[in-house]
Amino acid sequence: MKQNEFFLCYIGMENIFVRKPIEISNSSQRTQKTIELLVKTWSSITNQFDGRVAWFPITSVGKVINHKGYDISTLFDYIPLLYQTSECIISEPEIIKPDHKSPPNIAAYYHYLNKFKDSKFDEYFVRFTIHEEKSSQGKGKNYIHSLFVSDVNIYKKALNSNSTGIIAPGEEIKTPSDLRLLRYLASVNNNLGRHE
Repeated sequence: MKQNEFFLCYIGMENIFVRKPIEISNSSQRTQKTIELLVKTWSSITNQFDGRVAWFPITSVGKVINHKGYDISTLFDYIPLLYQTSECIISEPEIIKPDHKSPPNIAAYYHYLNKFKDSKFDEYFVRFTIHEEKSSQGKGKNYIHSLFVSDVNIYKKALNSNSTGIIAPGEEIKTPSDLRLLRYLASVNNNLGRHE
């Protein structure tokens, strides 16, 4: 990872926190087949900040909607907009680990973050994981590998203190915490000294 790419990721994180969330109107719960038909109508999606073009493969639909917590099936009308207006927060190369089966065609992963307010006026983060395929002709195609929705309130501790953002007993948790995002927020807090 180049040093300036890592710095730009910090800027992306800062931008998400200072801007207003995208307001959405949730649809009714959808079946996997209905969502797959919708996704087939999409062409590529281009991020407006860094120009990364990504495709949403049909094979990712089942994985995405089966995540525990927030009903992601109610968000699919807004997935293109949420990716288009998301900010890159971290990029990482595919690292081959001993005794671990890694996809042979993946070059790198990119994590994009956005913030939205749903029909109940609650705020959430949505983190997209994009994988870039290897290519002998430079950069390969990018695909939306997965996405994770989590409650904005879960991360306040990571921004306002040196804690890991763990929720105390008795606090309301609407969605599971995104551990990768928690770690990254703690890193941003420690390196930039940012406090609300």
